[in-house]
This record gives sequence, structure tokens and C-alpha cells, in this order.
Amino acid sequence: MADLAIVTSCDERYAPLAKGLILSLRANGFPQEGQQLCLLDIGCSNATLDWMAAQNVVVVHLKASDHIPFSIAHLPAYVAAMAFRPFIREVFADFNVYLWIDADTWVQQASSIHLYHQLASSKDHEIVISPLIDVGYKLHYNGRVFKQDLDRIYRAIYGDLGSELAWQAILGAGVFAMRHDSKIWGAWAAELPVVYKNDYRGTPDALHLAEQTALNRVIYTLGGAAYLDATHNYHMCAGSTKFLDGRLVTHYSNRTIGIAHLCGLSSYAEIYVRAMAFYDRGRYLTEDELNAIRKLRKTS
Repeated sequence: MADLAIVTSCDERYAPLAKGLILSLRANGFPQEGQQLCLLDIGCSNATLDWMAAQNVVVVHLKASDHIPFSIAHLPAYVAAMAFRPFIREVFADFNVYLWIDADTWVQQASSIHLYHQLASSKDHEIVISPLIDVGYKLHYNGRVFKQDLDRIYRAIYGDLGSELAWQAILGAGVFAMRHDSKIWGAWAAELPVVYKNDYRGTPDALHLAEQTALNRVIYTLGGAAYLDATHNYHMCAGSTKFLDGRLVTHYSNRTIGIAHLCGLSSYAEIYVRAMAFYDRGRYLTEDELNAIRKLRKTS
């Protein structure tokens, strides 16, 4: 059994960001011996797939009917990449630890990847994940409005149980690590048909968070999580950051960010482009790719 699979997913719209993730991982020395970079393709061009192959990324083309054991035909196509996550170990088989990392992230410090890997390898932890808690996250400073909005979203997913979940810290599913034998996988998979049977036409933001909310419910029910500092999955749409001496840091405390998460692209894409908040300040991106990222603000 190999040691670590680092898995992400994208379609052609997100390919410029996924390239930054892969380049940042390679710049930090990954994959190492016994490790593999993996991509779940949900609609990439042949040019992108050729680029991934040149970077020694193992690509699997998602077939929802083969990889997801319940119907998602009634849901938007992008949901497939999220519904797939509990089944990572079945598609990319024979790894001891799986690290999922969203395509809209990039890695600045190898130590973050090592920490996810090290803690997930331990039998003491069922999952390693970072809560959306940080002194720099703006959402915490308007708590009443934030909790009301979260309650609305969670109720659309879980009804009255959602209101209870809304009072617990959000656990971000954009970056997490689990051993192949973690009990979280099966419990999470069992929750997805429950949350995806709902009608989300009136609450599309709830659909986007349904799979993450199911994971939150499972973790809070089963326990066994190792919680990491926000800098290991820093949600840039929630916090303030800056570049200092070439390093991306938190705005006031100057803590170095290990994994930068360019979340909220539907609202923040243009802001990220103006700040060049990408891996290597976006030097790897062509003008066409920058324009494609800008368009995510209109199409996400």
C-alpha cells in the first residue's frame, strides 16, 4: 500500500487554479516517495489533461454512475466533485492516507501538508481538518447576522437538526486528511443521499454546502477529529491577508499562511486577480487564464 494520495478535482473553468495548486505542491517537494498527486477530472480540456500528465498527475475521469452509488442526475454537474469525496479511497485505491485539497487552493508551506499527513496517519485521529475559526475572520464579528444566515442554510439541509449544527464551528471540507480505514468515510457516504434528496431550488447556497454539512454532522457525532489552526486552510474570503517579503501572511499578526484557500470566487474573483493572490503571484498564469478566473465571478 502506498503512503499518501493528494487528491483534487476541477473542470476547465477551474483549471488555471488547479495548475497553481499542482505547481505549488511540486515547488514544496511533493510528491515524495510513496506519494501521488491525483486529479478527478470533471470536464477538463485535452490541453489541461496533457499538462497534468506532464506533471505526473494521475487522472481519473469522473463517471457519476460508476463512482457515486446514488443518483445525482437531478443536481447541477459541479455537485459531482463534492458528492465524490467520501469515495476517494475507492477510486484512487491502495493508499494509507488521503489528503483532499480543493482546486482553488495553493500551498505555501510544506509543513502544512506534512502535518495533515502525520496526524491522519495516527490511529488516534479519524480525520484532520481546520475549523473556520480565526481572529482575522470577519464573520465572527457580526455573529448575529452570520448565525441567522447559517441557520437558514443548515435548516434547508437538515431541518431542526440543522439549527443545532449552526451553533457549532464550521469544519471546512476544502482541505482534510483521513486514513483509508477511518470510520468517517462510510458514515459520511451514508449521509449524502439524505442531504441530496432535498429540493434546493430556493436555497442554492445550501446545496453548495450540503456535503460539507453532512461531514460536519458525522464528525460531531463520531468524534476523533484533529483540529488544525486556520493558517493550514486559510479562507481568504473570510480573513485579511497581505504579502510581506514575498510571503502571504495574515494582515495584522503576520502569521505565515500554509495553505491559501481562494474561496468565494463568485464574489471575490476580481479581488484575487487585482491582488495577484495566486501561487507565485500568478506568474504562471497567462492573460487568458487570468480572464478565465475573472469570469468565475459571473458564472460560479
